[in-house]
Amino acid sequence: MPTITITSAAELAAARTTLRKDILAQQLPLALCAQAVATLTTLGELILKSHLTCTLETEIMPQQGNGEIQIKGVFPKRVAENLDLVQNQLRRAVDTVEIVDKDQQLHITIYIRADKNQ
Repeated sequence: MPTITITSAAELAAARTTLRKDILAQQLPLALCAQAVATLTTLGELILKSHLTCTLETEIMPQQGNGEIQIKGVFPKRVAENLDLVQNQLRRAVDTVEIVDKDQQLHITIYIRADKNQ
């Protein structure tokens, strides 16, 4: 699972470009690509607004012309103050958001599927 470290707006922009190229190289639907980039932007903005350095993991799983993208991150619990806004933004772009509070950290896993019947 490739990892992306975000500490600045420039790194976020580079991460979006890389993710977009990786998705399109696998000939996955453009809508899936747009959703994944929007999701990465939302999480990246959470990181930057919270003045954090965080690592996100991305996994692209192509499945017969469709596919699924998974984005994971572990955040300090103090980002919880911005979590409602982030969840509202993510609802428009993702299929599933899992947030687990463990060891004073929030483990966030996001799934985006091209085939909405999965």
